[in-house]
Amino acid sequence: MNNWNSKTNPEIIIPEFIINVCKTIQKKLGRKEFSILVKPELIREKTIILSTEYAIPKQEVTFSTVDLDPEDILKLTEEGYTIIIHSHHDMGTSFSSTDEHYLHSHTLFDASILYANNGIEGIIIGKDPLHGSFEIPATIVIESPEIEIDISNIKEKQVRHHTSSTYYTSKPKKDKYHDELTSLLDYRDYYVYP
Repeated sequence: MNNWNSKTNPEIIIPEFIINVCKTIQKKLGRKEFSILVKPELIREKTIILSTEYAIPKQEVTFSTVDLDPEDILKLTEEGYTIIIHSHHDMGTSFSSTDEHYLHSHTLFDASILYANNGIEGIIIGKDPLHGSFEIPATIVIESPEIEIDISNIKEKQVRHHTSSTYYTSKPKKDKYHDELTSLLDYRDYYVYP
């Protein structure tokens, strides 16, 4: 059980991969809602970091509803999938009263994230043994992975002067095409294209 101080401003850090999963599912379903569950990688004071492990629970969906299979949800949350993401496709990015009543009242989830085409919202679901669950608005951070790329073949060219559109580090060598190219480039500067 996680104890969240409601005076904090927590962050939910979502890997870009999970956002791409949501985009792909939404594209396949069109204007229907859906839910996925995600395992948290780390839960600590003020921060939940999501992993890239997700599960698609059994569900029946329409334009405005997601009916989750309770047994499947229980099984998946016991396996550690305690973050729920559901879509509002092209509707707004604010939780509905149904979301608040049904999803946010569950003590099975550590956080609820709303994915829509125009944004993402999230809340931490706090748990109080005396008063049940409560909502803490969270800041969503999308984390793009650093990609190791060898750029040793890319060197910065030292520019000393230029002629027309071509830059040179030293005086250009003239070859049989140089005069023709220079004439074409000069002509291009004066020609008005229709």
